Amino acid sequence: MTVPFPLSTYTARLDAVAALLGQQHIDAAVLTPGADLRFLLASDIDTHERFSALVITPTTRRIVVPAVDAGALRDGIAGQAGVQVVPWTDGQDALELAVGDLHRHAADATVAVSGEMPANHLLNLQARGLRTVNATAVLRDVFMVKDASEIAELRRAGAAIDEVHRQVPGLLRAGRTEREVAGDLEKLILAGHVAVDFIIVGSGPHGADPHHDYSDRILEEGDIVVIDIGGTLDSGYHSDCTRTYIVGPVDAARPDQAEAYRVLRRAQQAGLCLEFSRVLFRSALSYPHLNVYKRRTASCAGHSRPGWTPRSPASPPVHWTRSSATSSSTPATAGSTPTAPATASACQVMRNRSSSPAMNSHWRRA
Repeated sequence: MTVPFPLSTYTARLDAVAALLGQQHIDAAVLTPGADLRFLLASDIDTHERFSALVITPTTRRIVVPAVDAGALRDGIAGQAGVQVVPWTDGQDALELAVGDLHRHAADATVAVSGEMPANHLLNLQARGLRTVNATAVLRDVFMVKDASEIAELRRAGAAIDEVHRQVPGLLRAGRTEREVAGDLEKLILAGHVAVDFIIVGSGPHGADPHHDYSDRILEEGDIVVIDIGGTLDSGYHSDCTRTYIVGPVDAARPDQAEAYRVLRRAQQAGLCLEFSRVLFRSALSYPHLNVYKRRTASCAGHSRPGWTPRSPASPPVHWTRSSATSSSTPATAGSTPTAPATASACQVMRNRSSSPAMNSHWRRA
């Protein structure tokens, strides 16, 4: 695969993993081919059923691989970053090379393993008495925090798929089929990506099916069409963007379609405002809370998915209410449905926090 970042980016990631293991008192991370190795070593190695793993401890780094794959790793980021490449051949115990020292030094050693690790390798590790935990959960902070170079790559992925969407209106003409539109989209995606990840062209009733791809349905004037597309860049980063279009001019929309759009837009804006409040005030609001809140906004206007009943997630969502300098309003209660004006006020506080400390004191968490 293409190495998208300088060596310093990968050494910083390896250092961050080692530091996090020490902080969490985990003896080692045992990471097998897949997303983990792409992130840490820019390696797409695939050794199939043969054991391969990057083993990181708070003080050491080695990668155990079949001997036939060792050369490529020595010449790549692994070798350049000082990772010890340990080859193995038939007849050798690859697991012993990887974790034997851990087991000898601590009978109850804990290792964080890749979520993509094959079950046979995981079971063999556990059979040696090692306690295993999910590396994705342990190392999530390393994966989530993006440096400037990675943010630039994510922006490049977003720009590439935006360029495809800019050309979509010209593809959606009455008389064409979803399949024909998908064929054009494939060519457009490949103009800025090395691979197409997925294409959904959901026209008319198909727009309500989140797992639809495309069919021979013929587009009609006034159809609402969901276009959900994504691709892979040469760096391995992915794009993914969904937008909704109408076949023909905007005024071709029926009154019920226009109203449904307005309700959806209000629900989306309400969710965004609540999310801004969460970030600003560091609340514990989660994605399920946002999802429920947006669905309630649509449901109150008479638009919701058939069979869906608005209900609170496991813990109550956080709402924001305005109070005066001398008295406070009644806080929103769990299970209640906040109104759009209250959410608009949450957007207002976002603007006020940066411009008026006095105004900020008039807002509180409910």
